[in-house]
Amino acid sequence: SLGGMRLNAPIRFVSGTPDGDGYRMVGADGGVFNFGDAQFYGSASAPGSQGWEALSATPDGGGYWLFAGTPGTSGVSVAAFGDGTALIAAGGDASSASLVGAATLFTSVAPVVTVNPVSVRVAPGATATFTAAASGFPTPGVQWQVSIDNGMTFSNIANANSTTFSFPTVQNYSGGQYRAVFTNGAGTATTTAATLAVGDAPVVTTEPTNQTVPNGGTATFTAAAAGTPDPTVLWQVSTDGGVTWFAAVNQSNDTLSFTATSGLTGNEYRALFTNPSGTATTRVVTLTVTGT
Repeated sequence: SLGGMRLNAPIRFVSGTPDGDGYRMVGADGGVFNFGDAQFYGSASAPGSQGWEALSATPDGGGYWLFAGTPGTSGVSVAAFGDGTALIAAGGDASSASLVGAATLFTSVAPVVTVNPVSVRVAPGATATFTAAASGFPTPGVQWQVSIDNGMTFSNIANANSTTFSFPTVQNYSGGQYRAVFTNGAGTATTTAATLAVGDAPVVTTEPTNQTVPNGGTATFTAAAAGTPDPTVLWQVSTDGGVTWFAAVNQSNDTLSFTATSGLTGNEYRALFTNPSGTATTRVVTLTVTGT
């Protein structure tokens, strides 16, 4: 304690250190007296007609702030010491505080992610948008990053410093992973990565037609579809009027060819075109085999 020291003003409050091994006593005139592991960084002059009413240490213990209120107003006077000055500047105008003793308004809080970006799928040339958010004080800055090696490494994206990141896409952007890194004086928080898929769902451009061929002849069905990336094709056959479908044999890309026999007459055929954006199915066509 202060023992027999003569004070110029009465002690207004005591502020303990986070580990409980020290404390500071603060007089109404702004005098700061430290004990235990509490470091001394300076005392304040008297704040006019009001007295100092709160002290808050910086997160790293390298400084502190003193707070005093102005009676009858919402104004707050702040005196910064040690490394507290930079954090106040980063946090905004100290006079905007509305409560006497609102020391927590100027205590840095590390960012915590509150919104992670969500994977999106867009057509080539369309705009992709990712959104993220984080809490923290001072308000953390944001830097978007992209990975083109399946998340092995991430690189900063120039001028991508808002919580919403939008950009026009091209096909080779597909598969990129995007994340946001939030940073303030107390720490850093990184979102999960979201994946961009760029592509158009398949659209059938050529429908197959019914085929009539002689027994032992070659049946050929042809179909085509557009899409980005290029869709793969799967030909299917139904022998029960379309109730069930099976993969057909002898497929060759957009063309299905095989030797027709009388036992195949009445079979139905269709093609399924698929890419990561979706699936398109052709109309159903029928094979008729003539002769024996």
